[in-house]
Amino acid sequence: MICRATAIVLAVVGTAGVMMGQEQHQLAVPEKLGKVSFATSCSPSVEERFERGVALLHSFTYQAAQQQFAEVSKADPNCAMAHWGAAMSYYHQLWEPRIADSDFGRGAQEIAQARQLRKVSERETAFIGALGEFYRRAGEIPQAKREQAYAQAMKRVAELHKDDPEAQAFYALALHSIERHDWSEPAALVTHQESRPQVSAITHWGRAVALARSGNAPAAEKEVGLLEGCLEKVRAAKNDYWATRVEIQVAEANAWIARAKGQKTEAVALLRPAATREDGVEKRPITPGVIIPARQQLGELLLELKQPDQALAEFEAMLENAPGRRGGLKGAFQAAELAGNTEKARQYKTRLF
Repeated sequence: MICRATAIVLAVVGTAGVMMGQEQHQLAVPEKLGKVSFATSCSPSVEERFERGVALLHSFTYQAAQQQFAEVSKADPNCAMAHWGAAMSYYHQLWEPRIADSDFGRGAQEIAQARQLRKVSERETAFIGALGEFYRRAGEIPQAKREQAYAQAMKRVAELHKDDPEAQAFYALALHSIERHDWSEPAALVTHQESRPQVSAITHWGRAVALARSGNAPAAEKEVGLLEGCLEKVRAAKNDYWATRVEIQVAEANAWIARAKGQKTEAVALLRPAATREDGVEKRPITPGVIIPARQQLGELLLELKQPDQALAEFEAMLENAPGRRGGLKGAFQAAELAGNTEKARQYKTRLF
């Protein structure tokens, strides 16, 4: 399952690194949306509109997605997946708050309506049931446990539908283990032989960073060797965009390897220019992007090196482009607290919690 999820491993998630520019989650609709193919039991007349809604979800333009799914539901009242899509549009997995208090009831109602409709496939039932885990008994079950239940349910969906890119993408988004700093899962990721080099690169980067940050520098170095192999293939294909992305990944991985070896100065010297370079790369619509921004990683590294003032500056620079990103907010709060900046610590704690 994880090996297949890695075909898109956190590819959808990566989009958020650039596109989370509005704290209230009301992003402008991109000029170009990526192509989505999502089979449903809905009327063929709403197929294109439904898939546009899914593309909007992938672009993190949640308000527009909700409006799109409402339009689909109006055009085809028997389309259960339109209600699933609307419920997904209220659940902002990479932002804070993940869901507004006022939206929880709306999302739960959408799931209830989806479950009442009988014209659904086994696959659609699985998607609806998985999201239902998140909306279940909010007054009794803590949100963290409901999120874990949703991730586990999406894991089962991904296992049952290994060749379904949407099942893999939504599971990858639910997983998002790398930014949670759960290094065990990304360290266990496996590549697919048929994956494109830029997709395999994301896997090798994830494994390298996870292994290095777990203290296993030798194993991480082997992954960097494989990552560099992906880089050679991307360069041979004359794909400058992905060559730049993978070069940044190599630098990030090597920085964490240096850190694991105790080479503190070298680690910062590798990661800082990578962050500057990444800041200048324009994100393409619906393409795998960054999992953790390099500048956020730099802030985390500086925190580990007990340089909270410098770390705070890096987190704040990152948050200018992604105000709602939890990793940046958490890092800024920790850095401000360690730096003795009580006012900023209070501000970031408020935004985080």
